[in-house]
Amino acid sequence: MTGARTRLRSTLRTVSPQRVAALTEGLPVVGAIAFCLVASTFLALDSPAAQRRTALFGGCLVMSSLLCAHALQRSNVHARDRLLLALRDEHDRRLAWHRERIEGVLGVSRILGTTTRPQAVFDAITRTCLRTFACDQVSLMLLADGTDELVVRAAAGHVDPGKVLGARLRVGDGIAGAAARTGQPLVLDGAVAAGAYVNHAARSEPVAQAIVVPIHVRDELVGVLNVSNRERRELCAGDDLPVLEVFAEIAGACIRHAQHTEWVRQIAPVETVSVS
Repeated sequence: MTGARTRLRSTLRTVSPQRVAALTEGLPVVGAIAFCLVASTFLALDSPAAQRRTALFGGCLVMSSLLCAHALQRSNVHARDRLLLALRDEHDRRLAWHRERIEGVLGVSRILGTTTRPQAVFDAITRTCLRTFACDQVSLMLLADGTDELVVRAAAGHVDPGKVLGARLRVGDGIAGAAARTGQPLVLDGAVAAGAYVNHAARSEPVAQAIVVPIHVRDELVGVLNVSNRERRELCAGDDLPVLEVFAEIAGACIRHAQHTEWVRQIAPVETVSVS
């Protein structure tokens, strides 16, 4: 007896609330159909042939109506469940999206505490950006000292980073130069029309989507952050652009801090010698 009770309890635990609800929803319909069937049978037994056929036909008609109503109800319930599941999946997707972006912004802010070497900071920025956003490749262009040229100082995700690193572009030329000139981010979705940007050269690697964000520190141009995809997918400007702008602001602070630290590191021995 004890074993039977244990098996019964374990069986009841495995029955999900959704299954119980599905079973109980059909009980009223089943009861109504059984009542109509029994009632029509009794009427048919105590009636002449014509009335018997009428009673049976009426019972079948009522049962069919109840079955159709039950099927319609179940269809509405399934539609509601599908909608709730879709909403839950969308909610989970949005939570994951926000978590990834927050982790990315926190990751770039931690660069200040991990290294002060400029090149290490540049590489960390591009790697963090590549992990954070739905993109294939990232490049960081910085304004060369004493010039109006942007130089690619770090790249991640490119097929051949060696072809990208060191590339130069004047402020105002091309897509990145236009963003640097205007101080406004640029969002590209699809092929760029010929003549849309000054001195725009065709890229060796195809780009289907891109977001180009200028980097400023205290209203001073530091460089440009380029995020792009080779094929169209989830790079969404409406959601990613504000986060990427915040990312670029923090990256700019990291870059300036690394550059100033390197400058102090270079002049410190000279000052020590001159004082002694």
